[in-house]
Amino acid sequence: MNILLLNSGSSTLKFQLIHMTSSSRVAGNPLCVARGLIDRIGSEGSCAFALPGGAPEHATASVGDHEEAVERVLGWLQSNRANVVERVDGVGHRVVYGGDRFLTSVLIDDRVLKAIEALSDLALLHNPASVSGIRAARRVLGSKVTMIAVFDTSFHRTLPDYASTYAIPHELTRRHRIQRYGFHGLAH
Repeated sequence: MNILLLNSGSSTLKFQLIHMTSSSRVAGNPLCVARGLIDRIGSEGSCAFALPGGAPEHATASVGDHEEAVERVLGWLQSNRANVVERVDGVGHRVVYGGDRFLTSVLIDDRVLKAIEALSDLALLHNPASVSGIRAARRVLGSKVTMIAVFDTSFHRTLPDYASTYAIPHELTRRHRIQRYGFHGLAH
C-alpha cells in the first residue's frame, strides 16, 4: 500500500510517498519511496525532490499557490521511471487547525472540506493552504483515492481543563471557543 503524505505549510509543501506492507505496519517501519519540498510558494521558489538512495533533484521554480505545488509533486511522481503516482492508495493531509470540530483524524469528503475551510479564520496562514492541497490532490488523483485529514489540534485533545484553559475570563473562552490545543502536536 502506497500512502502520499502532504504537509501544506503557509509557504511550503512537503511530501513523502511511503510504502507500507503488513510486516512494516507491525514493525512501524514504512519504506520511503519518494520525498520532497517546494519552498517559497507564491514567489520565486525552489523544489527538491528525491528517490531513495538518490541525490535530490533541485530546481528553481515559480509556484503560484498550493494547488499548483501539489500538481507539480504529482506530475513529478508520475513522470518518474517507477510511475508511482498510479499506485497511490491513499493520501494523508496534515491540517493545522481543526479546533473543537475535529477531535480525531477524519475521512475527507465535501462536508469535511467545507468545515476545514470554515475554520480558516482561526488559522489564516495554514488552513487555506491545506484546503488548496486537498482540492488539488482530489482533482488530480480522483475520488477513488482515500484521503484523510490529520489535525495538529487533535494531538493534545486529552489535555485536562486546567492545562487547556487560558487565564482569561471564562465567559470569553466559552463565547469564542478559546483554548490551548498544543499546536505542532504532530511534531511530537
